[in-house]
Formats: sequence, C-alpha cells, structure tokens
Amino acid sequence: MKIVEKIIVSVFILLAIILAVFLILKITGHSPTDVQILYVGFSAVISYLLIMSYKIGLFVGKVNEFMNITKNSFKKLDEAIKKKR
Repeated sequence: MKIVEKIIVSVFILLAIILAVFLILKITGHSPTDVQILYVGFSAVISYLLIMSYKIGLFVGKVNEFMNITKNSFKKLDEAIKKKR
C-alpha cells in the first residue's frame, strides 16, 4: 500500500514541478503553449485528487475497523452484564 501512495505522490510532485517550469518559461517568453500548460495543470489536479481519494479510502478503512472493534467490545460488555445478573 505504501508503494502505491509513494508512486502517486511522486507523480504529483513531478507534474507540479513541470507546471512551475512551464509557467516560468511562458512568463519569460519561451516555448510552451497555453494548451500544454493546461494539460499539465489538469494532470496535476487529477493526480492530487487521486492522492486525496486514496487517503480517504485508507481513513474509511480505519474507521470501519474501529467500528468493528467497538461493536465487539459492546457485545462483550453486554455478555458480561448478562452474566452478572
């Protein structure tokens, strides 16, 4: 799982660097066209969304695990209360 996260983050960082270079080149009057800058910008945004959706998926998995542990704890507590009666 960590490998996937590292790959997605490295793609985002690479695209962000390329976007910054393209913007600097455009400001200084060099070669990249507006369309090239837009493609790199959209790609960077999409890769950022992939990072966020991956992290949200991990968070949801941890929340589900916590909920299962909590349910089991309440079941054990209920059983203990019933035994004392």
